[in-house]
Amino acid sequence: MARVLVVVSDEAHAIGAIAAWLGETGCAVDERHPYDGDPIPSPRAFHGLVVLGGELRDAGEAPWLPTLRERIREAAEEGVPTLGIGLGLHLAALALGGRVAPSPYGDLRGLLEIGWGCEVLLDPLFDRIAGDARAQHATSDIVTVLPPDGVVLAQTDNGEIQAARLAGTVWGVQFHPELSEADSGSDHGQPLAWAFARLVRGRAGARGELWE
Repeated sequence: MARVLVVVSDEAHAIGAIAAWLGETGCAVDERHPYDGDPIPSPRAFHGLVVLGGELRDAGEAPWLPTLRERIREAAEEGVPTLGIGLGLHLAALALGGRVAPSPYGDLRGLLEIGWGCEVLLDPLFDRIAGDARAQHATSDIVTVLPPDGVVLAQTDNGEIQAARLAGTVWGVQFHPELSEADSGSDHGQPLAWAFARLVRGRAGARGELWE
């Protein structure tokens, strides 16, 4: 079975519906809570990595954040499909050489339009699911500089990054696809989880480790 490591960044940001959506595709989820002392294993032992959002703003407040950034770098180096959500996007950007700062336009909050760009049409994760959509946002910080190989996939009218490919197999979104349709007011979460699972299962199959 394809195995996905999910790192929950704080107790206020649960895994939500993602676990069920990944399970529907035959992926097994290993959920870790480093804020409660869970170790963060190497992504080399998994076929996918998901890093959820959180309210953390200073690495000094969470001693496990440097380890998590290192795990994201490992995943990028090994070609492990990785999805960062909210804070997960910020950590992935920092881990791979980008920058994060408060948005000069104020907080991104609530159900906002996703401004997909043409680059999404050739993206391995978003190519089949991008389109006119809205999604829940809840952040004060944004990625201001992408890593060297980063590609913007969606942005607001002000240019704030909403989705990006940060490396060959690393993606991040500023919105929250882990929320159910009832909680988010949109229906993009399940298609994104299924598309991510397709990449995860592809990696498991390539390694001869996919069992039904």
